[in-house]
Amino acid sequence: TRLPDGFQHTFLIRDPRQSVVSLHKLVQSGKAPQWSEFTPLEVGFRDLYELYNHVSCDAVQPVLVDSADLLSAPAATLSVYCEAVGLTYDNSILTWDTATATQTWQMWGIEWYETLMGSTGFAPPRSPRDVDLSELPAHVRASIDEALPLYQWLHDRRLRS
Repeated sequence: TRLPDGFQHTFLIRDPRQSVVSLHKLVQSGKAPQWSEFTPLEVGFRDLYELYNHVSCDAVQPVLVDSADLLSAPAATLSVYCEAVGLTYDNSILTWDTATATQTWQMWGIEWYETLMGSTGFAPPRSPRDVDLSELPAHVRASIDEALPLYQWLHDRRLRS
């Protein structure tokens, strides 16, 4: 019911027209056997919204970073982020080697981070408008519709570069 005091919380958010579609594709691929079907509860935007509000009561305000901002302008976004959390920004955080990414993220489940583990830096995001929602099952589209206002509320409070 309570998180420890004195921590700087950071939330990374992603438009549900991308994140929910990504989750649905992962479930459909069979690469994550722990999920045999898409469950709207797994989308998690309500929980994210509630957790953000919960930790916002602490003296140190949480920082919200939108993945689209991070991917569109990584240097500017990370520079402002580092300043917000009291870290020193260095351009070296903009790139990595695939071996380090694989070693770091493999413990979380390769199915979630395949794209990351094959990358060496930030890539421009796809626009949510580029995602075709019309062929998705009704319960997946309903999950997106339910998540959008919560995402927008969080997005409006995001860190801006």
